[in-house]
Amino acid sequence: MSQSPLKLVQVPEAELRRLLESRGETLEGFLGKATATIKAGVEYQKRAGTAYWSILWLGASTLFSLLCFLSDHAIEDLLSTLLLGGMTFVETRVRKWFLEGDARAAIYGYWNQTLFAVLFLIYGGYHFIHTEVPRELAETLGSQYDSLYGEMSMITYAVIGLVGGTCQYALALYYRRAGKFLPSSQPPPLP
Repeated sequence: MSQSPLKLVQVPEAELRRLLESRGETLEGFLGKATATIKAGVEYQKRAGTAYWSILWLGASTLFSLLCFLSDHAIEDLLSTLLLGGMTFVETRVRKWFLEGDARAAIYGYWNQTLFAVLFLIYGGYHFIHTEVPRELAETLGSQYDSLYGEMSMITYAVIGLVGGTCQYALALYYRRAGKFLPSSQPPPLP
């Protein structure tokens, strides 16, 4: 059984007002809800576009981590690959939910990006504290550059952690604010 396409029909304002009042609604309230629904759709579409780019970034990072793991077999690269792969999967769900107007997108997107922000801080902080001069570099340049390399590495990892963490958390807040645009079904409160 196929459904026929919807047809738009003009309804005189007085008739619409009477129909709405019989249901306990006002015309202004009805139009306000319709406007809010349209705004929610626009805001969710914007966030779906943002999630698309986030998926590309996460996917490229996952692939890079996997290549590093395959060439080096370092546990750090394996953990990065698994975490980034999982986050990429969740981000694809978040994008799908934004496209569908599902309230879960705002909550899951928030927590996924918050996790990414925390991982940036952990990664930058760990390498800030545990800076090592690669043996090949020390042999090539000589030990007189060890302290310079250490200082530059500390600055680099501090910037990676702070800037990466801040930017990802800003994205998390952008996702979370999407929940306020849903007029009838509010997303569950954050813990």
